[in-house]
Amino acid sequence: MPYGAVLTLVQWNEHQDAQGNPIKDSNGRFIKKDILAHTVMQKEKGWGAEYPESLRNGEWEYSVFTPLGHFNPEANFKACFECHKPHEKLDFVTSLAKLAGKFPDASAVAKAPKGDVSIVGFTFNPAKITAAVGKPLRFLNTDDSPHFIVVQGSGQ
Repeated sequence: MPYGAVLTLVQWNEHQDAQGNPIKDSNGRFIKKDILAHTVMQKEKGWGAEYPESLRNGEWEYSVFTPLGHFNPEANFKACFECHKPHEKLDFVTSLAKLAGKFPDASAVAKAPKGDVSIVGFTFNPAKITAAVGKPLRFLNTDDSPHFIVVQGSGQ
């Protein structure tokens, strides 16, 4: 990405049913309700040098604004750096493949090898799985962002 690049993201909450479950539209996407925040990342030459290497995201800075556009000094900026850090090879931009038009479309995802768990659109399918000791599980991530997996159980 060139110096001076500014990427923005609007964060929304979603409509929920009476049980508190998110409501999805006919395409399986959450139905937006209220704007929660505006997040911004900007790249400028020399930016980020004051951060420790464990957090530094090249020359990117992050900022968060309220729904009305006011700076939010209480935002967790460390989370921005931690989330983008695994994308070092993509200039720390989680959606660089989409911006470049290189992200796989639905037909490519359908042709991909199957795993025990598929990750599509930030959804794990199946959401819960029971594994057998000694039998490996395969996760197929088709999102343009890495995901973290937590294993729970007795280990027996």
